[in-house]
This record gives sequence, C-alpha cells and structure tokens, in this order.
Amino acid sequence: MKKIWIAISLLLLLSIIPASAFASTPVFYCSYDVEPGGDGSYDDPWICEDSTQLGNVVTEICANYEYAILYQTVPEGYYRHVIEDPEDSACTVTSSVFYYGYPPDTGLAIPGPMMVGGLVLLGIGLVGGGFFVYRKRFA
Repeated sequence: MKKIWIAISLLLLLSIIPASAFASTPVFYCSYDVEPGGDGSYDDPWICEDSTQLGNVVTEICANYEYAILYQTVPEGYYRHVIEDPEDSACTVTSSVFYYGYPPDTGLAIPGPMMVGGLVLLGIGLVGGGFFVYRKRFA
C-alpha cells in the first residue's frame, strides 16, 4: 500500500510542473493584428503583417538562438516556421507549414499530468468510498 501512496505523491508532484518546463526549443509567436513591439511570447506577440516584418522577426530570433520555432497566426489558422542558424551558413527558415486552428499549447492551461492525477484521485476516492460503504453495510 505504501508503494501506491508514493506513486500517487509523485504523480501529484509531476502534475504541478508546467509542460513548458520540459521544452528545450524556444517557441515564439507573431501575429498580423497586434500593435508593434512585443516580446514574442503568446501573450505579447511580435507583429508580422507582411514578409518584411516576418523577416525582421526571423532576424531577431537568429541573433539570439541557433534553433527556434515561430508560430505566425493568421485569420485562417497559423504557420509553423522552423528557424535554424547553423554555424557554417546563414540563418534560414528551413520549414514553413500551414495548419488550420490554433497553435499548440495555446488552449486551456491545464497540464496533462494534472488531469491524469485528478482522474486517479477520483478513482481512488470512489473505490475507497465503495469499501467504506461495503464495510458499514456488512459489519
């Protein structure tokens, strides 16, 4: 029984660590309908209405990172740009793919381990309640 409680405790501890803590690739955002400026985060994206502004964003990313992912949101969906800056050549966008919908990790901020941990606790509570009722009924 002690092993189960240790596993539950570890699951709960993992559920409070955000998924972004495990991400090693920097992720940035730019949008066509924001004010100039921003820091490239989802809450404060860069502006990239045209190819010139997108080029400026890519240049800014290349100045600080060797590899990054840029999500460019447009009314129909978003583009996922993979930006690489190898040491022996110039910084380039190596991949640009269009997707419908919203970029990943921009929905509800409920991490998967937290949902799994909640379901496990709910299951344990229901089984424990069942044992309690069973013992009271036949005791």
